[in-house]
Amino acid sequence: MIFFKSKNVAELKNCTTFWGWVMDSIKMARRMLTRHLSTAARRMRYAPLASGEHDIPLLQKIVLEVASEHTSNIEHEEQVQITQIFGGITNQLFRCTFDGGDAETSCLLLRVFGGEGMIDRDVENATFEGLAAAGVGVPYHGRFANGRVEGWLAESEALTLDEMPLVSTKVAVEMAKLHRFSLPCTEEKKIADTADSTLWAQLWSWLRQAQEMTHEIEDRHGAEVAERFDALHTSLLGSKASSHTTKEGEVQRVWNLERVEAELLELESSMPFSPVVFCHNDILAGNVMFDQKTGHVTLIDFEYGGLNFRGADIANHWNEWAGGTQAEMNGVCEYERFPSDEEQRHFCKAYLVEAQGDKDRDNGLKEELKEGNADEEMNVDLLVAEAKAFVQVNHWYWGLWAVNQAVLEGVDEFDYITYAESRAKRYWATKNG
Repeated sequence: MIFFKSKNVAELKNCTTFWGWVMDSIKMARRMLTRHLSTAARRMRYAPLASGEHDIPLLQKIVLEVASEHTSNIEHEEQVQITQIFGGITNQLFRCTFDGGDAETSCLLLRVFGGEGMIDRDVENATFEGLAAAGVGVPYHGRFANGRVEGWLAESEALTLDEMPLVSTKVAVEMAKLHRFSLPCTEEKKIADTADSTLWAQLWSWLRQAQEMTHEIEDRHGAEVAERFDALHTSLLGSKASSHTTKEGEVQRVWNLERVEAELLELESSMPFSPVVFCHNDILAGNVMFDQKTGHVTLIDFEYGGLNFRGADIANHWNEWAGGTQAEMNGVCEYERFPSDEEQRHFCKAYLVEAQGDKDRDNGLKEELKEGNADEEMNVDLLVAEAKAFVQVNHWYWGLWAVNQAVLEGVDEFDYITYAESRAKRYWATKNG
């Protein structure tokens, strides 16, 4: 039971009526109860059944516990309908629908995290919560040990690759809005809002991870997968594999990715200036929700979000026009879709108009912008050039991600080796072309 200390007369005068005090007390009780429930919910962990099938009763229990503020009218777990949503390759997604919730939350999205070891989930979740509080992205309803419950965009659908050019300027506007966001600080982890981009730290970290783990690929996923990776490494990432004898006397192949390392050193030393802002870092078609009725665009899935160079976020989005992570593409990118020079200019112009329109805040994006038609065109030219400089870096960013994912998860659900090959081939074709 929760007890409240009596308010003194001065405090009671601050309430319009006695019932105002009662309502304040009820709200306090709800906050305390929600905090208690959320602590219990955070300890819940989802795992499929031993058969590999989804544990629907556990998913129902999790969503009711995490989103208890909106599901208090639900009497039985069976009232929650769970439907798996396909399309993501890192996380498992489930649509949760039920009667009795409020209008806003009669449908929720339950996300079970994947890619463990690749993403700091405390940082990612705190960022997501902060974005939701700032009105960016979808609502946040709480988390559990290995996932999160989010709002559902009822009238929106993810873009297809064919639709990417059609709403390009809307995406540019949303990206400019996102780049104003300041990182939060949370009890779980202090997230410093510094001027340091995480791009190069992440790239070097993923390179070291790949160099240290790729020797495990055969033991984890078999000789066929190892042979495919060996062919990729020899042709695009490094040279012929060396051998290493373990303490147990087992001979393992070792891939050093030395060509990738040399290219990263060269690229890092030649990057132009680009403001450091909060970036999405993964604006692919599936992470852009489009409402056909209102024409509104919403960015989702900020798990790779963080401080980065503005040009890197734009470059990443342009590369995502080529796809590759869609289930039907299974790692094969279509770079004929890459935005033309005219489309790049339209995107950058829309971005800059939105950035310049932010009159109430000095966000560091406007200091190099000048007024006047001629200067506006020059600003567009500069931003296009800035973004283009990061296009090549982006191929190694996701190429290395794919190499590590191939070691961790194999290629059965998604062909990470083919995707790494697509990105590496594009890098070398662009550099040598």
